[in-house]
Amino acid sequence: MKVKSLQWRIALMTSFLIAMTCLVMMVLLGDSGLRRIDEIGESIKGAEIRDQVPVGEDPDVSALSEIQASFDPSQVGKEDPVTIVIDEARDRFTANNLYITLAVTLVSGVIAYFVSGQALKPLADFSNRVKKIQINNLEDMHLETDTLEEFQDMAHSFNDMLDRLHASFAAQKQFTGNAAHELRTPLSLLQMRLEVFEEDHPDPDPETRDLVAFLKDKVEGLAGTLKTLLDMSNLQNVATNEKIDLIPLLDEVMTDLAPLAEKKEIRLSVHGPDLELLGSDTLLFRLFYNLTENAIKYGRPDGSVEIAVEKVDGRAIVRVKDSGYGIPRENQKDVFQAFYRLSSPESQKEKGVGLGLALAHEICRLHGGRIEVEESDRSGTVMAVELPVED
Repeated sequence: MKVKSLQWRIALMTSFLIAMTCLVMMVLLGDSGLRRIDEIGESIKGAEIRDQVPVGEDPDVSALSEIQASFDPSQVGKEDPVTIVIDEARDRFTANNLYITLAVTLVSGVIAYFVSGQALKPLADFSNRVKKIQINNLEDMHLETDTLEEFQDMAHSFNDMLDRLHASFAAQKQFTGNAAHELRTPLSLLQMRLEVFEEDHPDPDPETRDLVAFLKDKVEGLAGTLKTLLDMSNLQNVATNEKIDLIPLLDEVMTDLAPLAEKKEIRLSVHGPDLELLGSDTLLFRLFYNLTENAIKYGRPDGSVEIAVEKVDGRAIVRVKDSGYGIPRENQKDVFQAFYRLSSPESQKEKGVGLGLALAHEICRLHGGRIEVEESDRSGTVMAVELPVED
């Protein structure tokens, strides 16, 4: 059941209360009005009796009073003119009361809806401001505290929460950056020493050669992880105001990944209109590079990777379709989390730490877009990226 908005609730409650008030007033005033109509009928009947008394004679006051007091339209004959008039007056009075009640309820409901909308405008402004909050603009999203008294405490609490979030994200970002920098130096030294060792020992024994190869592989993996962590920690510092032609960017991605695709005998293709985006050329290149690289790495040999571009409602939709083994439905949202990797045998064969799609997700969010697994089964996966188009 859909929950109604607060504005609708206020309007409906106001209409209900006004309708109940009108009904009570209709019952009280209607009863009084109907009694008054009966009194008028008594007076008319008495006047008719007086008119029947011959001129010069005094009417029997007691008989006249008895007739007036006993007058009841429901008891008098239906053909009696007075009864007809009184019945019509009663019916019109009751109907008019109902019409007035309905009209007042309807008009008051409409007025209450628009008045409550104005009264709730600060809350609507607050909701719109919350929707615009991003990690990189927390300091600029503070609410005005010079507002209605009912909203002042909420504004102060909200601003305090933003300050705490900003401090927390800043500390997390600084820690990640510092840790990556501190680890990058010893890793670089390890790589250099391993290369020097290989040059000094061109013909080592098999055990030593395997050990050096293993160490080089792990050090290179750690270096790649650190590079990705540094990229993620510095995302907010990258300007996103460059005008970028989408198709040339995707062609460049395909060119860089062509050797990897040839190695796995995978065909690459790009098609669609050339759209202009506003953002960071470096970050968008990394976004589509990661998606295409994943499509190649986890695709079946002699398969294909197709990138299709289209424009829908002023936004660019880029779909990266592969011929891989698919992503289970229950894992399709988890793949965008940092360090998450599928447990399937096909995924475990490839090197990686689960940061490629997490970085792609952050880049999309930074550009005001989104990314999702649009389709996936055992015949392949379609990753859909939605980004705003520069008009």
